[in-house]
Amino acid sequence: MTVLYPRMPVPQWLGPNNGPSTRLGYFDFNFVCRVNYQQLSDGSDTAMFDVVLTFDSRLSSVSRTTSSYAPGIVFSSDDVSGGFGTKVSA
Repeated sequence: MTVLYPRMPVPQWLGPNNGPSTRLGYFDFNFVCRVNYQQLSDGSDTAMFDVVLTFDSRLSSVSRTTSSYAPGIVFSSDDVSGGFGTKVSA
């Protein structure tokens, strides 16, 4: 994943985590990207972030947009399936 914002700490990549159970009783998995961004103390900050997964250091077509109010983005197993066998990195 890549965060396209100047002077930001590297985001946290959490997972794999157990996701919801499927109809067949199997558990899916997901990953969470947490953008490490400190909001302004007066609450007026409306920063937006585009987070893109990278596989073997190449940008994928999987991206999400989030705001400073909801800094955690969930990527499902479907989102990362195109990168199986590659290195996913920040």
